[in-house]
Amino acid sequence: MERSPLLGALISESNTDLESSEHALKISDVVPASSPTPGLSKSRKYALLFAAVCIIAVLAYPTATTKFLSEVKTGATLHQGELRCVTHAPSSTGFANGTILPQDVAGNLRRTSFHFQPEKNWMNDPNGPMYYRGYYHFFYQYNPNAAVWGGIVWGHAVSTDLIHWLYLDIALVPDQWYDIQGVWSGSVTVREDGVPIILYTGSSLSNEQTQNIAYPQDPSDPLLRKWVKDPENPILAAPSVKYVMKASLDDDRHDYYALGSYNVKSKTFHADDPSRDTGIGLRYDYGKFYASKSFFDPAHQRRILWGWANESDSEAADVAKGWSSVQAIPRTVRHDTKTMRNLIQEPVEEVKELRGARVSQRAVKLVPGSIVEVQGVIGGQLDIEVVFEYPNVTKLTLDGAQIDDGDHFDCSQGGTAHRGTFGPFGLLVLTDENLHERTAVFFYISYSKEGKWRTRFCSDQTKSSLMSDVDTTVYGSFVEVLPSEDSLSLRVLVDRSIVESFVQGGRMAITSRVYPTMATDMSSHLYMFNNATTAINVRNLDAWQMRRMSASWVPLQRIRFPVNTVPTVIKTWGRSTLKPKWCNSRAHDPILSKMLRHLMKS
Repeated sequence: MERSPLLGALISESNTDLESSEHALKISDVVPASSPTPGLSKSRKYALLFAAVCIIAVLAYPTATTKFLSEVKTGATLHQGELRCVTHAPSSTGFANGTILPQDVAGNLRRTSFHFQPEKNWMNDPNGPMYYRGYYHFFYQYNPNAAVWGGIVWGHAVSTDLIHWLYLDIALVPDQWYDIQGVWSGSVTVREDGVPIILYTGSSLSNEQTQNIAYPQDPSDPLLRKWVKDPENPILAAPSVKYVMKASLDDDRHDYYALGSYNVKSKTFHADDPSRDTGIGLRYDYGKFYASKSFFDPAHQRRILWGWANESDSEAADVAKGWSSVQAIPRTVRHDTKTMRNLIQEPVEEVKELRGARVSQRAVKLVPGSIVEVQGVIGGQLDIEVVFEYPNVTKLTLDGAQIDDGDHFDCSQGGTAHRGTFGPFGLLVLTDENLHERTAVFFYISYSKEGKWRTRFCSDQTKSSLMSDVDTTVYGSFVEVLPSEDSLSLRVLVDRSIVESFVQGGRMAITSRVYPTMATDMSSHLYMFNNATTAINVRNLDAWQMRRMSASWVPLQRIRFPVNTVPTVIKTWGRSTLKPKWCNSRAHDPILSKMLRHLMKS
């Protein structure tokens, strides 16, 4: 029987660099060189026996993957559990260069491949994102026990590039009188001495909201694995500062913003330019984007925005698939110096590192009523950039041609079926070969009764799924196109159950959650379409297949090993002094290796 290659690149407890070698693991390797064999304690004997069984399983089944996981207990003992070894055949839905997930999770065709989401269960608001000592930290509202809301704690993960993540132990749990009913959302600030501080809202025994702080037990630890609540909690802080208004409205689960100032004495907000105020404020995102949090990244001198993309299917569906919600791709945010009235939002540059094979098309004419497949693009994980030439509307107006009244069109009412002179036209993503399932992202240019050309952008989910228990709302609004701009740009990130569209260089964004049943993975196609009565020209289109992000779940007391890895020492919980070494494959991600070395220091 041919043995599976057992994995070079040893990460030792002395934090040595990765070594590329084929490491034939022996039973003797399980015992540290400094540990005498005679007189082993019962716990160590069980650990060695456990290791031997798992190693034999790997050698006997060369195509199988060994993983370790602990069963999370409910209640106060969130992090205690028993260790068990599981082997199963590799799945195409596992994380390449990351972890193999339980089959019921990894096998779910709606689970994203390059968006942030926990291994399982419920997640909602992003909390306290920050950059600290070479690592991006991300906290999030998390239910470790179920795929529905409840029992919320603060989850915690770190990354060196905002793409590949190491999931750490829970940061905050509701265990004090002032937060026993909930450790709700919060933010992180860094004090003048460089120590980060968590500020969060708690809910007391009497269900009154409290404001509290927590700080790292060891600020020298770049992973900030342990957090301590201030003994003086709850605290109140009311500094005199300038405010910029941002509102997350629970009634429609959308985020709004307005540029201006806040008068603390009169408790009134004043817009910088009332003529540009749309009443309730401008929108970060016109789709599924809520409870956003931003932070300044000193490493790249940029502001980064996170947002929760909650589900659009039923709670029963969430329970069945074992998880709920993802985070939208982190975005860089800056002021639009061209319009002076918008924010520009773009996916962080690091997302491009996941791009794989590219398909390009140039100078494509879309005749009225046409649907053209982009040949060579198959899959449910894509990064697409397309530029449409802006029609010569001035010539059409001067020629006195019949023009539709744009005031009669609305994204949510007309959709892709409403034909106009210049719209709708755009892309069909997550589309099966018979067009039974499709998600349309498109432009619609119309002539208003005020005698102005206006451009709408819409995301139409009405045909996105054959399922009956999903929300198929159509999102959209106007996007500003300056007279000097002769084209319409669109970038779309497609990741199985989420579609994020960025229009006109990020001047507008729409996030949609979709649940195709036929247009999944290798059965998913990409099309260009034009349902206008006038031809539309595509200047250029580029589409990349997206690789999966690397992810490892390595909490302090629940260690999960990456793909094709086995431990050279089995770590037993409790009082055991065995220190783990790591035997990893040659393909193991170096970013995760760096983070794992930090874990091995303690």
